[in-house]
Amino acid sequence: MATLTTTITEALTLNGKDQGGVTSESSSTSVVQSWKRIVNVPVDTRTTLLGFHSTGTDQLFDEDSVQYIRITNLNSSDDDLELVISNDSDESFAVQIPVNKSFMFPKCAFTVQASTITDGELDSGLTYQVAGTIYAYFADAAGDVEIFVASNAKT
Repeated sequence: MATLTTTITEALTLNGKDQGGVTSESSSTSVVQSWKRIVNVPVDTRTTLLGFHSTGTDQLFDEDSVQYIRITNLNSSDDDLELVISNDSDESFAVQIPVNKSFMFPKCAFTVQASTITDGELDSGLTYQVAGTIYAYFADAAGDVEIFVASNAKT
């Protein structure tokens, strides 16, 4: 077993003054498996990066065992990575990741429930869904994507 430590440091000097950057550190204990790949994503093609299931298999990660996910856009053509995270009901959300930037997940649960915000409060509670699949897409040029996953169970 191992411990994964993730550190994020923010530092900003604006007009010669330190703006009070923050360092945040998080640890995930009991990591027994890591998975790291670089995937070439063809232009204009939705490509599956990761899949999740209630029990891990050769192609899927156990949704309850994933402790950390990092996806990094390594594209050399200045094309933003469009990352789409979908659950098993085909509800999804998307983020754009600029070149040499990363998107991190502390686990594989997210919410996609449509809610109305009134006076700063949700009108209905949020229900977290487990990610079913994570897809990548480049609109203008093929590019590489790095994927790193840490899990507390072997698949």
